[in-house]
Amino acid sequence: MGTPRRQKRIVPIHTVRRISAPNIDDVCLETLRRYKVSLAEVTICLDKSGVARYFINEPPLSTEAENVYTLLMEYLYTSTMKIESEEHLKKVVHELATELGVDKVVTREFEALWYYIRRDSFGYGPLEIPMLDPMIEDIELSDWRRPVTVVHRDFLAFEALATNIVFHSEEEVRAVIEKLALRSGKAISLARPEVHAILPEGHRLSATLGEPISSSPTFDIRKLPEIPIDMGTMIREGVLSSRLAALLWLVNDAKLFYAVVGGSGSGKTSLLNAVLQLTNPNWKIIVVQDVPEIRFPSRTRFIQFYGESSEDLFIRCITALRYRPDMLVVGEVRGKEILALVRAVASGAGSATTFHASTPEEFEMALRNLLPRDLYVM
Repeated sequence: MGTPRRQKRIVPIHTVRRISAPNIDDVCLETLRRYKVSLAEVTICLDKSGVARYFINEPPLSTEAENVYTLLMEYLYTSTMKIESEEHLKKVVHELATELGVDKVVTREFEALWYYIRRDSFGYGPLEIPMLDPMIEDIELSDWRRPVTVVHRDFLAFEALATNIVFHSEEEVRAVIEKLALRSGKAISLARPEVHAILPEGHRLSATLGEPISSSPTFDIRKLPEIPIDMGTMIREGVLSSRLAALLWLVNDAKLFYAVVGGSGSGKTSLLNAVLQLTNPNWKIIVVQDVPEIRFPSRTRFIQFYGESSEDLFIRCITALRYRPDMLVVGEVRGKEILALVRAVASGAGSATTFHASTPEEFEMALRNLLPRDLYVM
């Protein structure tokens, strides 16, 4: 008589995924801050190894409510109904609960149930709390086997905080990345395993699905402020002096070519955005960039052109010059688009950009290599 075969345990597709840290007091040596984001509690602490942590405790659900979540989500995902908005979804949830006879559970635990249903349909799933937290600037995953890390604007001294968001498989991460790409209007697949896009909130997304681009699926979400930081704020926070701000104002008014140079994450774009706000409010400003990081919400004479490659950006710059701008801006110079910036100055327009370099000498050397000799001397 043969050994009976073990049957596979069938796990429902839509089981609720709760991010929690039940043993937080055993892990944390020193609590640095504790605050609420939506219905979740965030705890920032130093663990016993001296590592800075960002712990999330999402609202609890009873076992009965978890089963109701699974039931409702299965119906929602297999239905042909088109859900138009969050309010529409909320109405459908109540109708389904009544139809399926689980309305008492839904009524009793609606706040927590709705949190998870909205999170996993209109929200960002396990990344919801870092996405909602206004203090988070970056959300990063370097390898699916490691926790997601975040950059918190009040704890920059730690570089990054390790969260308790951990993925259980490579497929789970890929599903999250595909959903992120879909929300940004882009596609990512094994045939094209890399994406650079902007999420609906204006945040910058870069992601890979793994081989051959990377050894694991990865992503980085750069959360940009809804309202760009102004020069007054930078002066108050000691980023630069009032004298330097006045000099930059004069450089703008003189319509010269200038570049903000610095390393990755040093605030180049934030500074350029603040400096450009000092320009004459009646000027026509044209910005050429791959993703819309430079923004002027209140400007009427503000045009944006987009391009992915250096060749695309150069062509957009040539187009921009035909619009007779007062200021031509390239989000970040990587190639021959710098030719258009220098020619803009020769035509009477100002121009500005950011450049990734560690020192002014490194920038000068790159500039020498990118520009023809006659333009470099000019």
